[in-house]
Formats: sequence, C-alpha cells, structure tokens
Amino acid sequence: TIPVDVPRVDVALVGWNDRVVPLLRELDRHVASGSVVHVLSERRLDERERSLKEEGLTLKGESVFREDDIGLRNVTLDHVVGFATDVSQLRRLPLATLEAAIVMADIDQNAVQSTSGAELQLADSETITSTLLLRDMHERCRAKGKAESPLVIVPQFLDVLTTRVFKRHPGLLEEESDANAMVGEDSSDDDAAAPGSAFGVGRTLCVHRNFLETAALTSSALSIYGAM
Repeated sequence: TIPVDVPRVDVALVGWNDRVVPLLRELDRHVASGSVVHVLSERRLDERERSLKEEGLTLKGESVFREDDIGLRNVTLDHVVGFATDVSQLRRLPLATLEAAIVMADIDQNAVQSTSGAELQLADSETITSTLLLRDMHERCRAKGKAESPLVIVPQFLDVLTTRVFKRHPGLLEEESDANAMVGEDSSDDDAAAPGSAFGVGRTLCVHRNFLETAALTSSALSIYGAM
C-alpha cells in the first residue's frame, strides 16, 4: 500500500509500443494517486486508443467496463501527438514539473524480432537524441528557476550493443558531474530488476527493452531522489 502522504508525480512517456500497458500498470502500482503520465508519440490517438482498449483501458487510463476494476488506480494519462526528437513537441510536456521520463522507440515487439541490428541501432539513436534533448531542456528550466527537482530519465534501448556502450561509458548521457549513473544489466523481457538495486548519483538509467525493469528503475529512482 502506498502511504497517503506520498506526493503525486508527473512522468513523461516518450514513445509508444505494444508493451506500454504492462509498463503503465507496473508504474501505477508505485506512484501516488493523482499522478499523471504524459505520453508523447507520433502514434495517432486512434491507434493508442485501440491498443489501450484491447487491455481494458480508455485513453485516460480508466476501465473500459464500469463494472470491472481494471483501470489505472493512481495514474491518469495525458496524450500529446508529435515526434520525440522535435524540440517544439518536447516543449509541450510539463518540463517544469516532470520528475521522471521514460524514453522508448515507436516499435512493437513483433517488429523488433524481425528488424536488423542496424535498424535497431537507428531507432536507439532517436531514443538517445530525445534523452539528450530532454536533459538539456530540463536543465535550462532549472537554471531559470522554473524546475526544482532533478529529472530521472530512463531510456529503453532495443539493441543490446547500444545498452553495452552506455553501460561501459555512462558519462555519454550525463554531464561530467553525473557520470556515475548506474545502467541496467542486459536482460530479457521476462526478467525484472532486483528490487533492492542501488543507484549511483546519476539520473540517466538505461535498460534493454524490459518493461518491468524500466518501471522498477523509474519508481526506485523517484524514491531515491525524493519524489516519492
């Protein structure tokens, strides 16, 4: 049970794929009531609505069936349609109040299995671009006094080689003072991160296409940085 004095949080979900709903449900278990997940993706709203409805959810995250209690309990969804590497679209997110951001490619799991390594790395390059843009934009907000909390960013990579690069060189996604960021180990979709994992002082925590690990890292990092 989440303590009643835990504050609500604003989380950005940049990107969309067919593992979004399990990720949202896992996040919903760890954040306080009134929290909002702001979804930015090039996917049209009707596509998102169809995906959510298949899992029993409305666009806002409520239950499709009133008699069933399968909606998100603590999280409300807010949707933005736009490209994840477009600065003007990223500005539509509430940068001043964001405390966490999850960045992923707009590629479904079936497509990943049939996509070449070079194409996966290209998709990962867009994830990297979005991560760096978000980091820079949020730091500018903090410099102007518009944002108080540090932003935890969890980029979800598709190609294992990309994950290994940032595991070996975590400073590539961080400012020099944050270069001790801990990155998630390579893992399959069926493996969750260890619940007691420790984090470094960094705020960019990389994972390899694992929705459970993504949610665990995000919620744990929010707790460590004081948002929860």
